[in-house]
Amino acid sequence: LALFPIMPEEAVRDQDCSWLWAIFDHVNVKMAKKMCPPDFSWSSLHPESGITALQTLIYPLMTTNDEQGLEDVFEMAQWMLAQGADPTHKTTDTCQHNEEYWQGEKGERAVSLDFAGMSALTVAIRLIDTLKECDEDHWSEDIESLNRLLAIFSSASPRGPQSRVAVDTGVVDLWELMCEDSASHDVTIEAMDGPVTAHAAVLSKGSPVLAAMLAYGMTEGRKRTIEVKDASVESVKLCLMLMYSGATTAEFSHETALAALDLAHRWQISNVVAMLENALTEMISDQTFLSIAETAKRQGLVSLIVACRKFGTDSRVIQDALKARTLPGP
Repeated sequence: LALFPIMPEEAVRDQDCSWLWAIFDHVNVKMAKKMCPPDFSWSSLHPESGITALQTLIYPLMTTNDEQGLEDVFEMAQWMLAQGADPTHKTTDTCQHNEEYWQGEKGERAVSLDFAGMSALTVAIRLIDTLKECDEDHWSEDIESLNRLLAIFSSASPRGPQSRVAVDTGVVDLWELMCEDSASHDVTIEAMDGPVTAHAAVLSKGSPVLAAMLAYGMTEGRKRTIEVKDASVESVKLCLMLMYSGATTAEFSHETALAALDLAHRWQISNVVAMLENALTEMISDQTFLSIAETAKRQGLVSLIVACRKFGTDSRVIQDALKARTLPGP
């Protein structure tokens, strides 16, 4: 009987980075930061479940029982976004991944969600909607956590350099008329002091967040109503006018501009964020400095931060306040 030498098999390269996906699944932030390959494709999908990297955070967020676990989820989300993960990337329409969440004994107050054809942004919004319809009081902490995750998603809205082109005033006038043509509007935005109407198609094309909210199956989509109880009618109208036409002839205060900026930032309308950032740069004064600087820092608006620093350096009032330590710390 011939004996043949047994040759050791060579290791096979893990082409789909299944080890990294396992790290994501377990929300091991430190290991992810140390071991993630620099050429990892953030548009790739989980080799087993077919979900996106950001979507892997939904289940641990919903099932963790401690505060540190939640903080790990939020830190991982921020890191993923900084590396290039996109909250608007979708799973395939054939994705069969489904997740079930419950409280108490399994099956008690349980909700489930299919991930097919949805982004991390859509999943979070739809899950909030489902929890509210199921039993908002019992799921209040989970809803709060999901809203915080949404805030992280929106704060990382990518914004490249804004190109400028000449546009005939007739085009601007036409879109201003469309914005003001309430008879053709099919969506109502409920602000703190009244309603504002708009076109669902325009909102969906201009904002991935609003597109997800107005999608079929969402409460906002069915009722054709979006609530923004922390914004005034004036600020909503300013945000929409800039979204429709890219310009406005109306005068507005820095408070209105800041409120509109918050909406544009939350809804990921990057061109409106850029326009309002430029407008606020011209509105910095001794009286407006603090509120504008706080917003610029909170939202990471580099141009506005630079403008605030320059103004603060040149302003005697601001310098005196710094010396007297009457301005809030960083």
